[in-house]
Amino acid sequence: MKERTDSTKDPWLFASDFDNTLFFHDGSGFHEQDIRMIRAWQKTGNLFGICSGRSLHHLIHEFQPLFSAAGLTPDFFICTSGAILADGEGRVLAEHPLDPAVVQEAAHRCLDAVMVHNSEELFCLNRQWETFQPVSRIPEDRTFYGLSTWAEDSRRINVAGLPLEAYVNTVTVDYVPAGVSKGTGILELCRILGLDPKKTAGMGDSWNDLPMIDTVSYGFTFPDGPNIVKKASAYEVDSIAAALEKVSEIRHLQTL
Repeated sequence: MKERTDSTKDPWLFASDFDNTLFFHDGSGFHEQDIRMIRAWQKTGNLFGICSGRSLHHLIHEFQPLFSAAGLTPDFFICTSGAILADGEGRVLAEHPLDPAVVQEAAHRCLDAVMVHNSEELFCLNRQWETFQPVSRIPEDRTFYGLSTWAEDSRRINVAGLPLEAYVNTVTVDYVPAGVSKGTGILELCRILGLDPKKTAGMGDSWNDLPMIDTVSYGFTFPDGPNIVKKASAYEVDSIAAALEKVSEIRHLQTL
């Protein structure tokens, strides 16, 4: 964790989804007002981090130049929908790997391409996609934490009888060990860091963010988000900056 400018003894934790919540793929990337508010939030002793279905490899290695260019320094990473937790330097704090036999069986059941990943490597079975290494079969000598397929129903894995959780977002369906979610990642991180789980907030834009939004004390989403996500959220706002401003107000009122 980076050094703070004050000595807040009871910090709040704010967790943000990454894709199209914090980083936008319409060409705008990080929004300047969000970055300014994140810095102000951290400066007062609170924690800000990313809670994503993406792998640790993606967030620590591939996107690190983007973080640096924006001046963004997350305090933590909850990756692969809660299967890997890491501090701001990318050091793993907790991990929940998939059973290798489950990975092989899930890949066998998939009728289309499937992506698998761990903290360092990305593989894509039967397809070239982004920076995933294309393979004709899933390596058996690796430990994997998550696998994904494309979101169309015809491409999903039949998980019946497999100890997997499936989380749908706008592009993919992400599969992680049973009992693991963005929500369990929040609670586990609070235990590890000694934080009060009642002093948590988070924001996401899609269905896979529901476990996080249901777990934190104050959940946020966008006004144009899926109805089920909006219903689960305490507030609808148009930016991370607005969410952090609202939580700062709540935090201030609770100290009066």
